Amino acid sequence: MAFTSDNVTSLARSLINEATAKFWEDTEITIYIMAAMSQVLGEFFPFLYEEMKASADIGVVMSTPTVAVPANCYKPGELLRKSTGQKLRPISTHELWKYADLVDSEPIAWTRTGSTITLFPTPADTDSDNLTLWYMPILDAVTEFPDVYRPLIAVVAAKLALLKDDNMTPSIVSLERNFRDAVMMYSSLNQFGEGDMIGSSAAEDGYV
Repeated sequence: MAFTSDNVTSLARSLINEATAKFWEDTEITIYIMAAMSQVLGEFFPFLYEEMKASADIGVVMSTPTVAVPANCYKPGELLRKSTGQKLRPISTHELWKYADLVDSEPIAWTRTGSTITLFPTPADTDSDNLTLWYMPILDAVTEFPDVYRPLIAVVAAKLALLKDDNMTPSIVSLERNFRDAVMMYSSLNQFGEGDMIGSSAAEDGYV
């Protein structure tokens, strides 16, 4: 049975001993849950990226160095050339000088600049289906998280609510640890393929 948004709210309210709004208004609980979602996303981002990542085809325009990221992109992950599968290198701003003198050609590197991606060098041709971007989508509802994360979000939200009352208890800290351990176990095992958790050279060769 999936943990619904109402379940998350009910659990958070149960943990602060206030089933209906009195000291904590409904709008406050909503904000605490949103803050908890942000915290959990940041803390478990590498695991969530592997499970929740999405892709989008990206076109390039001759002499135009920038391309837009999808509207629901939280953070870009990998940018690949579709024809070869080659991974374009993500670079930071202190490396831009390395590419400053390259003439228009096939892009080999990229960096994010706000809501756009800047390609290096600038594309020499126009191609509407040139690249594939793998990215972490925005998770703006608790139900967009995998089910195992949702009780943890409720507990973190309850902790934030209890700060208002200056009433943090050891029991809720222990409960948070238990749910965090469950998420870690789930997320760690989720990184392995079925049937060959350790991996072997024979298994690796089978993919080539």
